[in-house]
Amino acid sequence: MEALILAGGYGTRLLPITVNKPKHMIKLLGKPILQHIISSLAEQGIKDIIISTNRRFQSISHYFDDGSDFGCEIRYIIENERLGGVKAIKNAAIYSDMKDDFIVVLGDNIISVDYKRLIEFHYKKGSDVTLVLSKVKDCSEYGAVKISSSGRVLDFREKSSNYAGASYASAGIYVFKNSVMESISNEFYDSTGSIFPDLLNKGLKIFGYVNPNKFTDIGKVSSYLEAQTDMLNGKQFLSEKAIFKGELKDGFWIDDNVVVEEGAIVRNSALYGDTVVEKGAVVDGSVVFESRVKSDSTLKSSFLDFGCEIGKGSFVENSVLGENVKLGDYSTLRLAKIYPNLKIIHKSSIQHIEIKTQLQS
Repeated sequence: MEALILAGGYGTRLLPITVNKPKHMIKLLGKPILQHIISSLAEQGIKDIIISTNRRFQSISHYFDDGSDFGCEIRYIIENERLGGVKAIKNAAIYSDMKDDFIVVLGDNIISVDYKRLIEFHYKKGSDVTLVLSKVKDCSEYGAVKISSSGRVLDFREKSSNYAGASYASAGIYVFKNSVMESISNEFYDSTGSIFPDLLNKGLKIFGYVNPNKFTDIGKVSSYLEAQTDMLNGKQFLSEKAIFKGELKDGFWIDDNVVVEEGAIVRNSALYGDTVVEKGAVVDGSVVFESRVKSDSTLKSSFLDFGCEIGKGSFVENSVLGENVKLGDYSTLRLAKIYPNLKIIHKSSIQHIEIKTQLQS
């Protein structure tokens, strides 16, 4: 069975991380998000993969090439305009000449799925479309699904805050019967899930495969950091090429060339490239790419893109710093988004704000 990965979204909720890179290529434990998805498919025997992406994201095809280094065969469909998830599926099915049922995977979701069982379920039920479902406490941010005792989908509502009784969320993986494409119109649907109410109204057989594993939609920075924590789950990786003299706690991912000085603490975090954490600094629940966290500063539940610098004695929490942001000494950032190449002066206090242009001192 072929698999189609949708990787055309611009990742606006992940700004400023996605100013210069597609969200699908952000690293999780040393690998791009998209690589985790491709590896899971290939390792389970699904080796014919199509990636639907947009022309801005050449880094995807450059990285994965023909897929031979990743144990599969990859083809690409380039979207010259924003299609939306539904039209991208139909477009791919037509132009890649798919003949049989196929799997669709959203390229920004992290979930462990037994694809063999999913496919068996799909055929056993004689399903036109099968949705992978995950049990969640709050369905308001996802496609909310009600199913019968046999698993047949009774109702589907996309990101509805007033939908009582739904305890299952669509996890962004589907199996489509190829003939379903004839039932999908050419109109624009903003999200993939928007098509399912129409298909239900047309009488198509849609079933929900309840997956026991947690899924995370990497659509927000908080979700991305949550996925990292889940994947770490006590896992500890310390590269032989790293220089580490500090203290490690819980799970961590310490990449090549990272330097952590004596007296520094790293907990539940991933540090990449030429990152330096100076003495007395604390990095907790964060991701840091080739940046410097100066002495006695604290970085908590935050993301530092390439080339950032956190000033001495500063405190950063629940914040995102784009590439080459410089934060002055003894400053405080809380719930802030700072766009690339900006400088924040010493002793600044910034909260609940998105800064896109240079502040005047």
